[in-house]
Amino acid sequence: MMLMKKEMKNVPELRFSGFTEDWIQTDLKKVCDKIQDGNYGGDYPKANEFLENGVPFLTSKAINPDGSLTEGKVDYISPEKHSQLKKAHLQLNDVLFTNRGANVGVIGFVDSRVSNGNIGPQLTLLRSDHKSITPLFLKNIMVSFSVVKQIRSQDSGSAMNFFGIGATSKFKLIIPTLPEQQKIASFLSAVDKKIEQLTCKKELLEQYKKGVIQKIFSQEIRFKDDNGQNYPDWEEKKLGEFVDFIRNGISFDQNNERQGVKVTRIETISSNKIDINRVGYVKTSKDLSAYKLLIGDLLFSNINSVAHIGKVVRVDLDYNLYHGMNLLNIRLNQDVADSTYCFYVLSSNKYKNHFETICNRAVNQASINQTSLKKINVRLPVVEEQQKIADFLSSIDTKISTVQTQLSETQNFKKGLLQKMFV
Repeated sequence: MMLMKKEMKNVPELRFSGFTEDWIQTDLKKVCDKIQDGNYGGDYPKANEFLENGVPFLTSKAINPDGSLTEGKVDYISPEKHSQLKKAHLQLNDVLFTNRGANVGVIGFVDSRVSNGNIGPQLTLLRSDHKSITPLFLKNIMVSFSVVKQIRSQDSGSAMNFFGIGATSKFKLIIPTLPEQQKIASFLSAVDKKIEQLTCKKELLEQYKKGVIQKIFSQEIRFKDDNGQNYPDWEEKKLGEFVDFIRNGISFDQNNERQGVKVTRIETISSNKIDINRVGYVKTSKDLSAYKLLIGDLLFSNINSVAHIGKVVRVDLDYNLYHGMNLLNIRLNQDVADSTYCFYVLSSNKYKNHFETICNRAVNQASINQTSLKKINVRLPVVEEQQKIADFLSSIDTKISTVQTQLSETQNFKKGLLQKMFV
């Protein structure tokens, strides 16, 4: 296994046993049979030349930051148009380099889904010379720290920034012999496979949750009591009928010393949960006990961009946190409504779309006032059924969170490997 420490020039910190040769420095152009950007200008397909099916035509939008492909974002052209665009026909195991824009440096890999395809100008095709470098090793070295550092050093951060074929060809690589490349690539491919499996598992759980929520809230799925009997029919109530209060938070002048009382900001719930690292601080001698957030409170984003209006987060722990600006605190009457159940209701796509519809829109932001929010209709089962629904959905969220943790750990493991396995 990889136990050898770096003792020679041009060798990585970790290596597979049995390999002792120095790695050699070379330019990208010397290990590629082809370096070619995609079609642009008069050759670029016109709007009416894109089809529902046909030959895949890739642009940078189809490649995720982690290099995976989103098939739903692949465009298609006719075989005739593909034949006209001759310069960048894809082959299996080509490497794709995103050469401009916010995602500059993102690396994709051509698999069987798009191996007969074509590319737009935001992508550069890298076709390895198999006598010098294996495709999978080329893919991984292009996301290594040594290459990323070269990209960053030349990236101006401008949307107009562009890595042409000339600049791309000059990237410096330090590579081992082909057998060692193959060993490294095989190992990293196994890690990539694990990442792919975890990503797929998470997506399936999220799709399952979405489908279950639709069926539960349409009452296609019902829960029974502990005696196996049906619960009473659901009642429709306005939100204002079963809350203790809906109110604005305290206004404050935030200090930069991170001292005083911790108060919520919009950023505190931007990740769909309480992020205690993104709070504000206020120094005051006033009694703020009335604004202390309790477990079960719902924080509702009522002043934000239209896309983020109506975001809901449930306070799940005692964070010793107080209710700040630009968020409404919804505190429910617990005899009537379970806060976790109401969190799932209000954060569903149905209500998200409704909030966007009813909000007051200004130039750069939207808002929903308390009066409008109190008028929203919510279908409520009895509290016992609400709690069973909440427990069931929470169990799915726990599974999703567990998979996300495994995915993050595996991604970080790979990141660490790349730092130690490449010079």
